[in-house]
Amino acid sequence: AAGVGVATQDDALAARFAAALAGRSGRAVHWRLSARTGTTAGRATPRLLPGLAGPAADVVLVQLGVNDTLRLRARAAWRRDVTALLDALAPLVAPDGVVVLAGLPDLAAFPTLPQPLRGVLGRHARALDRELGALSAARPGVRHAPAPPLSGREHFAGDGFHPNAAAVREWTADLAGIALSGRPAR
Repeated sequence: AAGVGVATQDDALAARFAAALAGRSGRAVHWRLSARTGTTAGRATPRLLPGLAGPAADVVLVQLGVNDTLRLRARAAWRRDVTALLDALAPLVAPDGVVVLAGLPDLAAFPTLPQPLRGVLGRHARALDRELGALSAARPGVRHAPAPPLSGREHFAGDGFHPNAAAVREWTADLAGIALSGRPAR
């Protein structure tokens, strides 16, 4: 969410998501971003929530998990951390608002990760993503948005790790579709 992997913030996740929401809804979108590179789910509440002060949001996008995956955070601890974050976000969301949990990408597809690490991290990312799905299924107003597949180097920035602008555009179209209708935009 901090924009690593793209040339400008105009191509980053928050700006592209806002543009996709505006395009799909036909309404003006006012947005704010709270992000810090390297943040884990456990650190998100104290680090990022203060940056979200303001009017209640109709849509909140939460994009976390790759750093937790890289640290091999236990599934139960991940679930506790995300639950605490959702609890802390609840007062910041409008009564009919929605929280979208962006799914974790399958790290097994990341070209710069060596094997067998790539396979291990891929399995762990999928396990943490399943936890996001379970959390969203158990909470009204929370939706899980599975990450689109990253199928080759054409989806990655020059570092081979972060999504590039084209991948972000595809991803945010799906995220906006889920935020507005509960289904991917495809």
